Order: sequence, then C-alpha cells, then structure tokens
Amino acid sequence: MLYANLLLNVLYHIEIEMKIRESCLQTGNFIYKPGISLTKQDFHLQRGSLGLQRGFSGYYLPLLQFYRLKTGINKEAEEIFVTAYDEYRNVRFPENNSIAIKHLFYAKLYCRQKANLAIFYQSEDKKGYDVDKLSEECEDLITYFPEFSNLYVLLGMICENYEYTKIKAMNAYRAAINMIGEKSYASHVYYWLGVLCEKYSKNLPVAEEFYQDAMRLQPKYRNIYKVSNMLFQRGELDAAISSFEECISNIEKQKNFGLDPLEIEYYYKTCALICMICTRETGDYINAIKYGEKARGLYNSHLENDYKGFFKYYFGNEEKRYRDVSKGRIDIEKLKNALYIAYVQLEMTEEANSVSVWGTL
Repeated sequence: MLYANLLLNVLYHIEIEMKIRESCLQTGNFIYKPGISLTKQDFHLQRGSLGLQRGFSGYYLPLLQFYRLKTGINKEAEEIFVTAYDEYRNVRFPENNSIAIKHLFYAKLYCRQKANLAIFYQSEDKKGYDVDKLSEECEDLITYFPEFSNLYVLLGMICENYEYTKIKAMNAYRAAINMIGEKSYASHVYYWLGVLCEKYSKNLPVAEEFYQDAMRLQPKYRNIYKVSNMLFQRGELDAAISSFEECISNIEKQKNFGLDPLEIEYYYKTCALICMICTRETGDYINAIKYGEKARGLYNSHLENDYKGFFKYYFGNEEKRYRDVSKGRIDIEKLKNALYIAYVQLEMTEEANSVSVWGTL
C-alpha cells in the first residue's frame, strides 16, 4: 500500500495544510497536472509535512510531469499508477467520513487517468482504462460533490487527449474556472484551454486569449513562453524577443533553488529560439551570441553535468539516467548552426570553430 497510502495522504492533507497558499497544489481546489513545474517550496513541503518521501516522489512527481515522450520512464509510471489504483480498491472508510470518501474516489480516478496518460505518452496501440467509463464515473462524482472543482479539472484531464472528447474537456475546464474564479491557480486551467484551442481547432486568437489570462493570473515561464510564441508566429519579432527574454528572466529567478528538467528544457529552447531569430530574421548577431551561449552554457552545466546536484536530489541513484533522457529531448544541432553563423558573420573564427565541435567530443 506504499504508493496508495502516500498519494491518499497527500490528497487528504492538502485540503488542511495548503489553505494558506496559492500554488499549483492549492487546496480545496487541488490542481496538479503533468508539465506544470512545482515550485521548489511546494516540493520541499511535500517531502516534509505531507510525507511524500524521495522513494515515491521519484515516480509520482517527475515521471509524467517532466518526461512527456516515449520512454521507459513512462512505462514505469504507468505500472506505478496501476498498482496504486489496485491498492485503492481495497481501501474502505466509514460511510460518515465524507471528506475521506471524496478523496478516495478522486484518487482512484486520478490514478487511472495518470496511467492512461503514461500510455498516451508511450505512443503505443495499447489500450488503457476506458475513457468513456472514466468520464462517466467522474460525472457521477460531480453530482455527489458538485462543489469540488478538482473533479471538473480531472474530467478535463481524462478527456483532453482525444479528439472525440475534446469538447467535453473544454466544457469541464470552463466549469472549473467558473468555480475557481480569479485565484492564481486558475492560471493552469486557462493554459490547458489554450492548448486545446491550439491543438484541435487551430483557433490561435482564442488560444492566445486563454494564454494571456493564464499569464495575467500567474506570470510563470510556461505561460509567458506561450504568449511569446504567439507573437513570434504573427511575425512581431521585436515584441516576441522581448517577451521571450521575460520568460528567461522568470526561470533565472529559480536558479538558486536549482532548475528542474522542465525549467531546463524551457530555458534552453527559449534562449535557442532567440538565437535563431536574431541570426536568421533580424541579423542581430551580438544578441544571437548572447542567448546562444546562455543555452550552450546551460546544456553543459545542467545536462552534461549535474549543476548543484539537482538531478541527484530529485532522482537519487538514477540521476544520470534522467539527465540522459532530458538530453535526448534537446536538439543542439539547430542551435549550433545558428550560433556558428553568428560568430562567422562577426568574423570570430576561433569561437565559431569551438561551436562546430561542441557536442562531438
């Protein structure tokens, strides 16, 4: 019962312990989604007062949160969430303990949704838990606990990755926002609505409105990146570069805590994108070098090496494995090409040569 007990402990105590904070793990409306980087303070809180120890955090937090791609890591995540769900099926609470029962039913749905997500990331034909049955079960729970906004968020998460259920996902997220209001953690729901609009309907103006709302409520790097990318796609290059720079500054504030794999990836790709825009579009080779070297330096310090031991802290003895997976998500060739051109244009031959051999030694 290790995984089930720890997760249920988290779900149960968040509602008590986190009312003083507005964060990704805000209680009453506990909203957590893979891909949303937890603040370092939240991570420490979970490791301590909520009892989420390294053995479990090495799976529950980072596996789906940081690595959204086909990898053996997500296969392990699938197995863990399936195991947790099987353990939950044997958990019983007194019928008069409505709070515990609410969280138990929520946790059972949550684990199956996460198992399905792990399968989805593996890009396999393998079938997970039936999505229609999960969404129906979630809708039934909403009728019993209509005030529990988490359930609307969970319904959206159950349905969001499938074309035929995308409308249900959007309606669920909208319902969650109506309940949450203007609290900062509604930012995540606005973000997911933006992703749905961008992914399925290609409705970029509406997607941008959602991303703007997400950034207004919580100016985190991922929200800023999406808004920046919209400016870039419209050809507003100066505004896009300025916004991308804001995204980089947002991540740099976390450096004293150490950067998690998602922050590393966003920092790298944002710096690399500025470098490529400046090289290929604006001819600002000095700025191209500035941000190209930032991306190159981050790659060397955080992925080639474990800067401040952050991967070791998160993943223990498997830190090199996780660093290798993170490196596999980053294509350095495009950056090398843009940075090399910038140096050549400024007749900095020695620096250009150093870039040309980067990553080949």
